[in-house]
Amino acid sequence: MRNLFLIGLVLILLGEFTYASTDLAFEWEYDTGIMVNWILVTDLYGDGNPMILASSSEQVYLLDGDGRLIWIHTPPLWKEVIYGVYAADLDNDTCKEVLVGSEIHRDVRYWGELYVIDCPRPTSKWIKRLDYAIRSIYTADLDMDNNTEIIIGAGSRWSGLQVFDQNGDLKWEHETKGDISLITTADMNNDGYDDIIAGSEAGVVYVFNRNGGVLWEYKTNNTVHSIYVGDLDTDGTNEVVIGSYDNNIYVLNKSGDLKWIYETMGCVYDVDALDLDNDMHKEIITGSGDGNLRVLNSSGDLKWTFAGDDGIYSVHALDLANSNRNMILAGSDSYLYLLDETGGLVGKYRVGPVKSIYVADIDLDGKEEVVVGYGGKYVGGIYIFEVNTSYAKRPIDSIKPLIFEYMEEHTGGYFKYVLTTAGLMLPIPEGGWTFLVSFLFD
Repeated sequence: MRNLFLIGLVLILLGEFTYASTDLAFEWEYDTGIMVNWILVTDLYGDGNPMILASSSEQVYLLDGDGRLIWIHTPPLWKEVIYGVYAADLDNDTCKEVLVGSEIHRDVRYWGELYVIDCPRPTSKWIKRLDYAIRSIYTADLDMDNNTEIIIGAGSRWSGLQVFDQNGDLKWEHETKGDISLITTADMNNDGYDDIIAGSEAGVVYVFNRNGGVLWEYKTNNTVHSIYVGDLDTDGTNEVVIGSYDNNIYVLNKSGDLKWIYETMGCVYDVDALDLDNDMHKEIITGSGDGNLRVLNSSGDLKWTFAGDDGIYSVHALDLANSNRNMILAGSDSYLYLLDETGGLVGKYRVGPVKSIYVADIDLDGKEEVVVGYGGKYVGGIYIFEVNTSYAKRPIDSIKPLIFEYMEEHTGGYFKYVLTTAGLMLPIPEGGWTFLVSFLFD
C-alpha cells in the first residue's frame, strides 16, 4: 500500500513538473549578507553590456549580467552610512562614473561625503566633503548643454537641495522643510527643460526649475515615501503621484494643484503607473503597509485590490518588451508576487523582505530579467529571475514554490537551483517529502 502511495505521489509530482509553467524562472543569486536597498541596471562601460549596480548601507556592488562580481566599494571612514548611489557619464567619455553619497556620525557631529568612482578603472575620481548628510543622489542634464548636473538631497544639519556641475562645483542650493530623500526629473511646464521633483521627510513635494526657482510645492501630512511622474490621462502634461506615510495617495497636476486623493489603511510605500488595460489612460499601482496592492484608474477610482501576506513595499508595472501583456511585480516582507493586469496571482516566490525591484534584459537574450534587492537583519542579497513570456493563466492562489519552503528546513544549494528552474510548485505536507525529493532529483 505504501508503495502504491509513493508511486501515485510520484506521478502527481511529475505531472506538475510536466505542465506547470513558471512565469519567473530563478537564474542566480548574489549573497551580500546585508540588506540591498537600491538597484540600477545600466550600461556602465558604454560597450552595450548591462551591469547591475546595487548598494547596501555599507557597500556598493557592481556585477555583470551573469552574476560575476566586478568590484565592491566600501567607504573608508568608520560608521559611514551610504544613503545615495547613482551612475552618470560626467566627463562625456561614454563610461559612467558611480556617485556615492554618505553620512558620517561622530558623537554630536554629522557630515557627508560625495565619492565619485572613476570608469573603467574603479579608482577615486574625486571626493567632496559636505557639512550635511547626503540623503539622495540623482543626475540630469538640466540646461541641455551636454554636461551632467549632480543633484543632492541633504539632511541632518541642513535640509535642502543642491545642484553641482560635473566637477563638483556648486551651481545653486535651496533650503527645504525636511530632509530630501527622493529626487527625480521631468518637464513639468512644457518649456523643453527638465525640472526637479523632490520629496522631503517633512511631507513636502517641491518642484524646482533648472536654475533653482521654486515652481510650486505641495504639503502632505507625513513623509513622502514615493513619487511617480508621468502623463496619466494622455493630455500632453505630466501628473505627479505621491505615496505618503499619512496613508494617502495624492495626484497633482503640472501646476501642483490637487486632482484627487485616495486614502488607504496603511503607509503608502511605493507607487508606479502603466496603461494596464490599453485604454490610453494609465492605471496607478500602489503598495501599502496594510498588505494590499491597489490599482486605481487615472481619475482615482479603485479598480481592484490584491491582498498580500504582509506589507507591500515595492511595486513595478511590467510592460513586457516581447509580448502584448502587462503584468505587475510586488514585493513584501516575505514574497515576490507576479500578478496579471486584472489582479490574478500568477506566481508567488519566497524571497523577502523585498526592498527594490528593477526589470531589464541583463544577459541580452531577448528576455527581461527581474532584479530583486532583498534583506533583513543579518541577511541580504540580489535575486535574478527570468521572465517567461509563454504565459498561461491558472488558479494557483494557494500554491507556494517548494524550493523556498524546503530550503527553510534543509540545506543544499543543489536543490535551490534544480527545483526553482524546474518550476515545481507544490506545498510540502508536515514533515516534508525529503525521501521523495531525494529519489527524484539525486
